[in-house]
Amino acid sequence: MAVRDMERYVIDFTKKNNIIFPKSTIPKRTFKEVLKSKEKEGDIQLDAHCWCEDKEGNVVFDPDYDDKFTLTKEMFNLTNEKCYKKFDPLLQKLCFKSVEKQVQKVFNEVGEQVDEETNRNIAKEILDHIEEGGDQLFNHCFSAGIAYKTCNPSVNLVCGSAGWIGKDGEPHWEYG
Repeated sequence: MAVRDMERYVIDFTKKNNIIFPKSTIPKRTFKEVLKSKEKEGDIQLDAHCWCEDKEGNVVFDPDYDDKFTLTKEMFNLTNEKCYKKFDPLLQKLCFKSVEKQVQKVFNEVGEQVDEETNRNIAKEILDHIEEGGDQLFNHCFSAGIAYKTCNPSVNLVCGSAGWIGKDGEPHWEYG
């Protein structure tokens, strides 16, 4: 059975049997909560999300992979309204520092970083790939956010908790 079919089966089964999954309504607050794993190669997985905001705090960039979350939204009875909560500045700094090597790997896969102009061109290629619907950067929101910031220096790069508002009005934090 394909993964998507299995996910659909589980959702249908839980609905039929009135099994309710609790939403994640409390955002993470410490690096210990955010750190999911550290692999032998030094790669780190965080339970966090990265996006870009303008000077007023409005979200101006967050890659849209909504098709990946159809079942999640159904399972937790969520709307399409996104919600965001920035981590405190120190936690953000720790998160950005911990993913530097992985972001560098993503950029290096696209091209050799030589100077600022080359970095901007690599960042544009990454953003074009996302805009064209390429999902290889799904779960690489820090790389995507840094690419956007590289091409748009006036925006603020932030990280924290992100998710959707439930039909009951409560947030569900899918990340962070």
